[in-house]
Amino acid sequence: MVQRLIRADLCDLDHEDGDRAATNRLAVELDGQRYEVDMCGWHETQARESLTPWTEAGRQSAARRAQYVVRRTAEQRRAADDIRQWAKARPEFDVADLGRLPARAIQAAHEAGVGLELLHR
Repeated sequence: MVQRLIRADLCDLDHEDGDRAATNRLAVELDGQRYEVDMCGWHETQARESLTPWTEAGRQSAARRAQYVVRRTAEQRRAADDIRQWAKARPEFDVADLGRLPARAIQAAHEAGVGLELLHR
């Protein structure tokens, strides 16, 4: 049996016809909690216009980047695993079971056609 998976980013606020494509992601932080909403252009315009009084009266604060962890997709994790296995099979690379992959190993794997999804984020 063959299955085809189609990924579509849809507007989180579109409850009427449900198939409006999301073109932007709006991130909002309130009381220390961060929210992200995928929106079509129309809903983004509405949201930004409704937030204007607060953004004009408020002030920007320093970004707190340490709180946010970059999440890798399953595809990126599989690509990293493929690169790790490929590099461990070659004596010129010293690759640990966990942790960051050496850039030299990633580049060599890329040139060999292994784990290309990792480089195309």
